[in-house]
Amino acid sequence: IDITQKPFHGFDPNSVTLYLKMVPVNISRWDLLNKVKNTPGFVSLSLSEPLKNQNFMRYGWVTYDTEENCIKSKQLLENCSIEDFQLTPILSSSAKKQIRITAPLCEGRIKIDLTHSKELIQRLDE
Repeated sequence: IDITQKPFHGFDPNSVTLYLKMVPVNISRWDLLNKVKNTPGFVSLSLSEPLKNQNFMRYGWVTYDTEENCIKSKQLLENCSIEDFQLTPILSSSAKKQIRITAPLCEGRIKIDLTHSKELIQRLDE
């Protein structure tokens, strides 16, 4: 998957991303990268800036090339620790959004809505 291009239809970036919660600032980006880059299908690692309201903890996102590699890597990383910090990878829980087709609006309803909108605008302008 080329993540630099526009997503194709049905692509859910959350399905190939692991989230790392509460990464302490004493864990360097390089230490974390060395741990996750050996997992199958690794594409990239992103870290947030330390958050003041979270005791200067950071969040991390690890992207993989396929959902299968993401799931395998989650299992591998659950047992890993860096300098007494236990990694807590989390799979996205968001469901894929389905395309919904609405029933067509009747033309009479649209005209009524437009007249109501026109009246409302005129009253608010007064």
